[in-house]
Amino acid sequence: LQKQQIENLRQQRVVNLGRIQANPLHSDQLQLDNKDIDAQIAKDQQILVQYQTLPPVLPPLFLRIARAYSLDGSLWESAVVYREILRRYPHSPESEAALYGSIVIFDQLKQTERAQGLCQSYLTQYPKGKYADSVGFLRGALAYDAQDFDKAITYFEDSLKNQPTNPRREQTEIIVGDIKLQQQKFDEAIACYQKYEKDFPGGRLLDKAEYRSALALLFAGKADEAERAINAYLQKHPHGDYAADAEYRLEVIKFAAKQYDQVLADCLVWQAKYGRAGPLAEVLSLMGDCYESEDRHEEAVKAYISSYKAPQTTEVLNYSIMAAAKILQKQAKWADIAAMFQEFIKNNPDHPTVVTAIFWIGRADIKLGKVEEGKQFMAATAKKYLDDPSREAVDEIITQLAQLYAHKHLAPAAPSAIPAPAPAVASNSGSAPAPVVA
Repeated sequence: LQKQQIENLRQQRVVNLGRIQANPLHSDQLQLDNKDIDAQIAKDQQILVQYQTLPPVLPPLFLRIARAYSLDGSLWESAVVYREILRRYPHSPESEAALYGSIVIFDQLKQTERAQGLCQSYLTQYPKGKYADSVGFLRGALAYDAQDFDKAITYFEDSLKNQPTNPRREQTEIIVGDIKLQQQKFDEAIACYQKYEKDFPGGRLLDKAEYRSALALLFAGKADEAERAINAYLQKHPHGDYAADAEYRLEVIKFAAKQYDQVLADCLVWQAKYGRAGPLAEVLSLMGDCYESEDRHEEAVKAYISSYKAPQTTEVLNYSIMAAAKILQKQAKWADIAAMFQEFIKNNPDHPTVVTAIFWIGRADIKLGKVEEGKQFMAATAKKYLDDPSREAVDEIITQLAQLYAHKHLAPAAPSAIPAPAPAVASNSGSAPAPVVA
C-alpha cells in the first residue's frame, strides 16, 4: 500500500510537469503542488524503510489466534495454527512458543506419543529455552501418566541432571521415589526419599518423603522397622497430612499379628478421631476382616457394607462388597445379596462394578427360583455392555447363561435298556459252560 501511494504521487508529479511545460506563464500553483508532492514522497519513503525493518506481523498474530482457540476449548484448531507457525516461520521468535504450545495442546488431547515427540524436539532445539524446565518435567509426566515407568524415570533423572535449577526439582525427586515404590523397588524408593530429605531439609514435601519411606518399609515386609518409622512420623507430625493413614497402617500391622480385638477397639477410636477425613473405607474393611477372622459373620457383613458405602477407591469398594457377598453366599442369603447389589446400582449407576453387581443379582434370582427372570436380566446386561472391554464381568454373565441353557437343552438322555444276557449253551463234551457274551 505504501509503495502504491508513492507511485501514485510520482505519476501526479509527471502530470503536473507536463502542464507546466505546456503553459509556463501560469504554472506557479503547479510548481508549489510538485514541491508538496516531493515532500510527501520523501516522508512516505521514510515510513516504507521503517516498516521493512520491522519483524513479520503474521507469526505473533498466528500465535494470538492459536491461544484464542486454546482458551475457547478448540484444541485441535489451536494445534493446526501452531503447526502453521512452525511450518511457515520455523526461525521466527514465535516458533519456540508455538512448539511449547503444541506440547501443551497434545497433552490435553491425550496424544501422548505426539506430545513426547514434540518435547524431544523442543529440548533438542532449545536446551536452555524459556520453557525448557517445564518441558523437561512434562516429558517425564507424560511417560508416568502412560504408566511407562522406566521411561518416566529416565526422563525425570535427565531433568534432574541437566536442569539443576528447575523449579520443579523438589517435586521431581519425590515422583522418582513414588515410581520406585510402585515398582516395588523399596530400597531404591527409600534412597530417593532420603535424598530429598537431604536436598530439601525444610522442603514443603518433607512430611510426604518421611511417610513414604515408612510405607516402603511396610510394603517390603519389614513390619518392626515400619512400625518404628510410622510412630516417629506421628510424633514429629501429629497433625500432618498423612496422620490418619499412618494410624490406619499401624492397625494393619497389628492385624497381621492377629491382634483382632485390639484392632477393632483402635478402629473405633480412629473413627471418632478422623471420621471421613481419612481412609475410612479401608478402616471399615479392616474391621470386617477382623470380625470374619473371629467368625463373627454378621458383624463382618455390616462392616464390609459400611466400607463400600464410604468414600473409597474402586479397589477397596470391590474388595468390601465382594467380601460381604461371599459371606452371605455361604449362608445362602440370596435375597440379602440381591438387595445389597440393587442398592449399590441405584446409588452408583455409572460405576465400573455395575456389571458385576448385575451378575450377582441374576445369580441370586436363579437361586431364589426366578430362573427365567434372572436369565432375562443377565442377558439384557450382557447385550448392553458387550462392546465395552472394560466390563470384564460380562464374560462371567455369558458363562453363567451358557451353563443355564446347557442344563436345559443338553440334559443327559435316559439310559437305554440293557438286553438280558444270552443263556449259557451247554457243551456236549460235558465241559464247563461257555461264558456269556455281553
